[in-house]
Amino acid sequence: MKTYRNEEAGFEIDIPEEWSLPTGGTQDDIRCLPDEAIHFAIGPLVPECLPDYTEREFTQYARDKGYTNLQFGRVSVGGKEHVWARYHEGHGEWSKKYMLAFGGIGYVITTTGANPTTFAKREKVWDAMVASFRLSEWRKKDILKLKAHRSEIAGQLYEEAYEAVSEGRYSEARDLLERCLSHNSDHILAHKELAVVLKKMGDLKGALPHRREVKRLDPSDTVNRFNLADLLAVLGARDDALREVEELLSMEPYNPTFQALKMGLMGSSLTYPQHYDEVSQQQPGKKCNLKLIKSIIPVSKSPTCLTLVYQWDETLSDEDAKRLGIRAVAYIACAIYDAATKAGLDCQVFEIPHGRRPSWLIGGEKIPISLTLSDIDILNKTCQMTIGAVGVAIGVPPSGGTHWSKSLVGFLFAGFNVRFSNIYV
Repeated sequence: MKTYRNEEAGFEIDIPEEWSLPTGGTQDDIRCLPDEAIHFAIGPLVPECLPDYTEREFTQYARDKGYTNLQFGRVSVGGKEHVWARYHEGHGEWSKKYMLAFGGIGYVITTTGANPTTFAKREKVWDAMVASFRLSEWRKKDILKLKAHRSEIAGQLYEEAYEAVSEGRYSEARDLLERCLSHNSDHILAHKELAVVLKKMGDLKGALPHRREVKRLDPSDTVNRFNLADLLAVLGARDDALREVEELLSMEPYNPTFQALKMGLMGSSLTYPQHYDEVSQQQPGKKCNLKLIKSIIPVSKSPTCLTLVYQWDETLSDEDAKRLGIRAVAYIACAIYDAATKAGLDCQVFEIPHGRRPSWLIGGEKIPISLTLSDIDILNKTCQMTIGAVGVAIGVPPSGGTHWSKSLVGFLFAGFNVRFSNIYV
């Protein structure tokens, strides 16, 4: 590794030895290997968002840009946790964006591999590079001044809680924030952060009144209001959640995140929901949100398939978790049609179901597809499902043509990531 210093932006970072340092231009003049790239974006970040807010905002941004296979994680830099996002931009490129925040300034570092092989090979190198990020002395002094100012405006208790949250010390942060609110019950920042802390600690009911207080104190905070609606939905208060979403849509009628939550709350939001409706009656239980955390097109000589992994956050009994997983499987079995049409594919109901599950025929294909395999992991709160061809012959296949080709699986992959990144079943 060798060190790149940016005195103007107030930081330095170790870059791979095989890269070339700039000779006098900007950080974008760093020369990487031919099949990778790096970009820095530096600017004000006031207020400095908590990781959960950063994830929520980037999720919406990624949807607007058409990114797929979005995943989040944390990276420890400068004694605090920051957000990273891994995603597919299209045209073969895979990127990892590290969103660092120090003292009201955001340092966003985006690394890109020209293909999945390069990405997999270089990701650990990029991780090590970002972990070496450090502020210059003059920036550290500026941050100390900012902390003093924040303490003066919001109070010393809030400042201590803010630091505890950024370092993941949630129990300590909760106690400090509660003390902060005992001195000032209208402290909006304390309410907002306490809602995040309580949810992190599994106390969803405890987080609810703080979300409502933030709405009362600042009705224009749409991020908080979305979190309020989402929290109500998770707690089973569907009608209240719908009212909140309707209010949000009156403010931002074309926001895709708000629209998606409303569709989930309104019902199955499936074109052909019959199988899901039947299973839901047989497997009753509180509806929950599940997030698509992984979508894979396995590389093998076996028939092409698509594997989806959904995860829920709620703490459920084993029986309720099993029922939730069964409902999720039924939902995705029906959702194949909507994901396919969302991706621009011609999809029709096939006359012969796959057992109880519906099967579908993509235009130009000779073999129908269905949800063929599923596995519910109660311990890890996940449900894994595989979509692939089913063994039904359609007459005598003519010469040529496709048979559930990898290119069509790729379209279906995109359709699920765009249309069903979150489900409510």
